Amino acid sequence: MTVKRNLFHILTWALFIAYEALSTKILIGVDLNAIGLINYLITITLFYLFANQVLPWSIKTKFAFLRLLLCVPVSILLYIFAHFSIDYFIIILGLKSSLEWPRLDLSYIISHTFRAIYFMGFSTAYYYLNTYNREKKKSEFLEKQRLNDIIQQQRMEQELVNAENAFLKAQINPHFLFNTLDFIYHQVHDSSPEAGEAIIDLSNMMRYAMDAGRNGGVEVLGKEIEQVESLIHLYQIRKRGKYCIEFQANNEVRELYLIPLVLLTLVENVFKHGELLDEENPASIRLWEADGQLHICTNNGIAASNYTIKSGHGLANTANRLHFAYGEAASLKSQQVNGNFQVELSVPVDLLQRPAPPVPSSIKIDRE
Repeated sequence: MTVKRNLFHILTWALFIAYEALSTKILIGVDLNAIGLINYLITITLFYLFANQVLPWSIKTKFAFLRLLLCVPVSILLYIFAHFSIDYFIIILGLKSSLEWPRLDLSYIISHTFRAIYFMGFSTAYYYLNTYNREKKKSEFLEKQRLNDIIQQQRMEQELVNAENAFLKAQINPHFLFNTLDFIYHQVHDSSPEAGEAIIDLSNMMRYAMDAGRNGGVEVLGKEIEQVESLIHLYQIRKRGKYCIEFQANNEVRELYLIPLVLLTLVENVFKHGELLDEENPASIRLWEADGQLHICTNNGIAASNYTIKSGHGLANTANRLHFAYGEAASLKSQQVNGNFQVELSVPVDLLQRPAPPVPSSIKIDRE
């Protein structure tokens, strides 16, 4: 854009100089020479200085009239002085055949004054044309941005409506699911108490996962610890108690408020990738508070099917959620240590003190 603009200016000035040179040749028989080109350079300099420096400095103030009253005569005087100086030095340097020294008489001053005013007029028109084009582009940009904002707002409103509709539809399935689990629980509890307890644990975990985060986006950590204990219990039922896993959570951490499903995701990662049948190397999940930080650490052997451990989507998503909620204050690291896969999470306790009033669940399964 700048190159095209410069080429346009060069072409315009070239055409103007050619026009004046041809007119001078026809009318008075004088050819354009190097001295004339130097004088045109002075004129071009006046044109752009007046448009780009003098007018912006003069007009954009409450003293515009006074500044213009000062700048216009000064610009004319400088223009006359520059031309007179060029004519003077040309004779000194011997670049002009005539030895007649230039005279700063009334005729000289009037002719150059009118020429200066002539080009200052064009310069003023150029300034206002540029200003108009800039304001027009600015208005077009703002209008385009406003339309984009309107479109974005309409899209967000439509997505909100779709999300609300999806939420209303989704409420039907959980009610049906929990009612079905309630029915199954009452059917199997008498014949198989262990299966009944498993159904209760599963139902509570699913309800927690659905309701988590409604209390201002956080949940008391004690509730999620209970779900982890239920999850471990369910896995132990499946493997007849063969899983070697240790879970420890200090009492003080149970009162902290953390974004939900973080601990459950870390524990699920242990069951998904860990070697849990080695009695000599049991997996461990520990939660404690020290040095003003909540620490959560999981440590487990690597199952043969997961010989190469990579951070999966679960840990990556958890890291993103922690960063969004707590910024750089939260740290989640995973690494292999002595053949084990270890995940360490730490969050300042000061960020975990916000109270979250309990929201009662709408569906309950009673133990009998």
